[in-house]
Amino acid sequence: MKPKIIFLFLTSLLLILLFSAGLHYVNSRLVPDLFTSLSQGLESRAGLTIKADSAAYVPFKGLRFTGVRVVSVDGDPGMPLFAAGRLLIDADIIKYLTKGADTEDLIRSADFYDVEICPVPVESLLFLTKGRSVEVPAASPGPPDAEKPDPGSDQAQPRSAAGPDSRGDPGDRKSLDFSRFWDLGTKVTQHRLFPKQLFMYNTIFRCRNNNVESVLPGRVDLQIMLEDSPMSLRIEAEGDNAKLGSVLSFEGRRAEAEISVSDIDIGQLAALFDNAGDYPLVSGSVDFDGRFVSPVPGLIELEGILRGRDLSISHQTLGGEAVSGFALIYDFNLIFDPEASLPPPRILGKATPSNPGIIAAMQESHLRDPSSAWGELRFRKGRLTLNGIVMEFLPALRGIFPQASLPARLDLRLHLPETRAQKILAAVPEGLSGPFARMELSGNISWNLDLEVPLDMIREMNWRSAVSMEDFAVESIPEELNVYKLKRSFFHTLESSGSSRRLHIPEPKIAGLDWMRKNSELTEGQIKRLRAWERHGAPEPKNLGAMQEAGAVPADWPYHYIYLEEMSPWIPLAVLTCEDGDFFFHDGINWLTFRHAVERNISSGGIEVGASTLTMQLIKNLFLNRERVISRKIHEAFLVYLLERDARVSKERILELYINLVEFGPGIIGINEASRHFFGKDPMDISINEAVWMASILPAPRRYYSMYREGRVPDSWWNHMQRYLDVMLERGRLTEEEYRQALAARPVFTHGEQ
Repeated sequence: MKPKIIFLFLTSLLLILLFSAGLHYVNSRLVPDLFTSLSQGLESRAGLTIKADSAAYVPFKGLRFTGVRVVSVDGDPGMPLFAAGRLLIDADIIKYLTKGADTEDLIRSADFYDVEICPVPVESLLFLTKGRSVEVPAASPGPPDAEKPDPGSDQAQPRSAAGPDSRGDPGDRKSLDFSRFWDLGTKVTQHRLFPKQLFMYNTIFRCRNNNVESVLPGRVDLQIMLEDSPMSLRIEAEGDNAKLGSVLSFEGRRAEAEISVSDIDIGQLAALFDNAGDYPLVSGSVDFDGRFVSPVPGLIELEGILRGRDLSISHQTLGGEAVSGFALIYDFNLIFDPEASLPPPRILGKATPSNPGIIAAMQESHLRDPSSAWGELRFRKGRLTLNGIVMEFLPALRGIFPQASLPARLDLRLHLPETRAQKILAAVPEGLSGPFARMELSGNISWNLDLEVPLDMIREMNWRSAVSMEDFAVESIPEELNVYKLKRSFFHTLESSGSSRRLHIPEPKIAGLDWMRKNSELTEGQIKRLRAWERHGAPEPKNLGAMQEAGAVPADWPYHYIYLEEMSPWIPLAVLTCEDGDFFFHDGINWLTFRHAVERNISSGGIEVGASTLTMQLIKNLFLNRERVISRKIHEAFLVYLLERDARVSKERILELYINLVEFGPGIIGINEASRHFFGKDPMDISINEAVWMASILPAPRRYYSMYREGRVPDSWWNHMQRYLDVMLERGRLTEEEYRQALAARPVFTHGEQ
């Protein structure tokens, strides 16, 4: 018996030694070779590298890895795109031992645990940018005023899914090559080491960018199954607040998905964008239910319903207070077509350039050469509900390629059906409404807007706008917003040089017809029509807070108000020339300067210029602060509308109030104090060049007060004043003789502070 026992023992020991040696060989040679082969294949096909802290074969269980990381070859090793705490691979190790690494179907399944997926910043998706270049004659552009198909019409539908040949000729174009995605997917999924089934458990999405890191809420389990006929991937995901079911068909190069996500904190998405600190700070949660379809490479259609709750947004350009307390629902259908031609503009082609020097530049831009850009992201359906206000909202970005800093054109169609004015006011979010929330409105408002903005020449934007305000009326208004009082006498309290002054503004006087003819550049017929329009202004509404304001500060009786016909005629002419040359020809907003201001502010990333008219400056001086923020500009625009279009305060009253209430220097309010302080004269006796000097300092009177302290007008400023005198001569506000007299001598201050 003993020899048998010894034999069995030795045989068992030998088998154990052989198994241990084989396992050691597998773990020391074959597994590293297999892992290296997988890493090299991934690197050659996708530009990615896979690393692991440990790798081993566990008998009867498969391959086990810990600390798995996938990083970009050119990326930061410390910022993996994918990471997993553990990875278990069910691999046919016997087939591998007998047939080698070249065998097919080597890996049956792969299970990832504790997964972190780190999306790259949106601007870093560069692996698709190697485009094709096809040399063919470019299509000739259509006429500038040709009508484009209506969004959603048959003519505007996306190209057929029949294949590349049905898309039309793209011309000499280099854009995103979405076929690379499918080529890459095909190579990866057909690789011998790609598993038939892949599971990811306890998956989170972690975003890192520019030292900003955020984790999207909720955890997800994913299942990916490879199907052979047709060659496709079926992806299913379900988690705390997300559900996804999608199919990627590599043979048909078609993708579709059903998507449902809920309670996503949009503030945590900032890390998906480069330079996230330049974007507004947003917070709130969103839900989305929709369907994604890509019938051919590159063509994408997404439809669904986006819901946002408890939304807020803050940025330095919006003001110190966050715009908060609003909710939205957007039921939309959008299409991204990378080969769509840039349609000729419907509105821009009819626009008149702001000056002749722009025309040559326009010939080289997308305004006149639609064939120079292509690709579009367009909303074909868009029903937006914002705090209960329902409207149609259809934006479109056109001419996305060739890749530049901005697309060629932004189009927007907006339709607000007839809606109660008070309901619209109540829907304005907190932080934007301010004291306007206390107003009471009646009547209905509807609005149709059709906007086209050439993003390479924003100042040439154009639009069609139709606003209907049926039975609109302001029923009550806070005292601090009461523009209607400007049609009567009133008191105004202002802060000047650290002290409060309560100024009495007398009843308005209508300027004579001769004054209007000389100063407004209007014909007699235009003046009469303007006067008739102004006589039908809305009455003053109920004034909230007037009694509290009445005795707040004692009246400053030394202050003296000067009517237009009681001051030198050169004063209003100089103010109009320096501050608002088209004052009598607009309704409170000069849309030409508005266009230029928008372009400059977008280029600078802030609000550098405000395109203010005299009406807007008067509104700012009387009712608002001087912050250069969007919220104040919105308040300003609404008050301008009430002043000029509803109350219909006369143009000469607005000009007269501005001249009497504007600051000309530290503690120097109005033209009476300015004339006596600087020149020791009554306003009626001010000369041409004295009037031009006072008007020229109005953009920054405290800064330019240094000229008075020094007791002289320097050469540089005198040259600056001469340009205004040139304009006055060109517009007929001066005769040749008056122009020569004005140039004969600089203004002389009565006494300077030496």
